[in-house]
Amino acid sequence: TVSPPPFHPSSSPSSSSSPSLFWARQDVYLERMFAHDPEHAPSDELMTQLEDDAGEFTLPDGSVLPRCSFHSTEEKVKAEFEKKWGKIKAVYEKKLATCREGLSVTEEKLSEMERKHKEYKQRAHAVLENQKKDLQRATQDSEGRETAEQR
Repeated sequence: TVSPPPFHPSSSPSSSSSPSLFWARQDVYLERMFAHDPEHAPSDELMTQLEDDAGEFTLPDGSVLPRCSFHSTEEKVKAEFEKKWGKIKAVYEKKLATCREGLSVTEEKLSEMERKHKEYKQRAHAVLENQKKDLQRATQDSEGRETAEQR
């Protein structure tokens, strides 16, 4: 395996009293370390092996950092996302179905109102025609009486 160069903490007020420790998987550390120098980077095969071998890490004080697996973490996050997405999707599909149902009811009401309006216009036109004829007859009758009275 490729061993990384020793870690030199940056100069900070806390680094003068005790060294700073950090934890990173070896494959991630190497990948970032050689990001600007790809010629000397470890092979893809080695990086894959290091990623697969990433396990627990024991610190000098005896505390253990758990196995770090990006794949299992990614799967957990994806599963959680899919679960939440499924709930959200179900809610919006229900709302969408309700809206579509409301739309179809509204379209039916609209077509019914258009039909009733058309019938009303026909009846109103017929009534107006009858009233117009009655008015013409009444006007003719009144003119006929006036001419008869004048004679």
